[in-house]
Amino acid sequence: MRLVLIAMFLLIGNVNAQSGVMVKNEQEVHLKRSSILVSDLEKSLEVYRDVLGFKVASIVESEKESYAYQVFRIPKEANIRVATLNSSDQNRIINLKEVTGISLPKPTSAPYMSTVLIKVNDLHTVMKKIKHLGLELTEEHTVKGTRLSYKEQSFVDPDGHLVALYEILNK
Repeated sequence: MRLVLIAMFLLIGNVNAQSGVMVKNEQEVHLKRSSILVSDLEKSLEVYRDVLGFKVASIVESEKESYAYQVFRIPKEANIRVATLNSSDQNRIINLKEVTGISLPKPTSAPYMSTVLIKVNDLHTVMKKIKHLGLELTEEHTVKGTRLSYKEQSFVDPDGHLVALYEILNK
């Protein structure tokens, strides 16, 4: 079974002084970050850092006692290296967890089980770069609403994770 924690990132409200994270109320549900298992960290950074624009906050080796081994059901003989990524307005928003020493499963057919949704400012330019990397793309889709219009398009990253991008056309 493929274990990947990917989610849409919605954080609103005030900055919590202790954690530096945007939260409206300490009692509310709060999404801290997504963790994505990858087989080749450098290849994944080409997508998430170089094309999508996330900034690398840190890259560290996980200890064998890390909770990641248990929660992702990774055997202890494997090694985990973690790149923590920031966006322009959120710290530690994504962890790319490179797992080496074992083979990670890739989806062999649809439907995809999850996606991450990321806002970009120039969908056409970003998707040209994604296409240049040889990744699988969907067709662009435009939604014209009375309050909001946007275009969206998805791609599959090097490890088979579905990533949906959108660009707001009007506010």
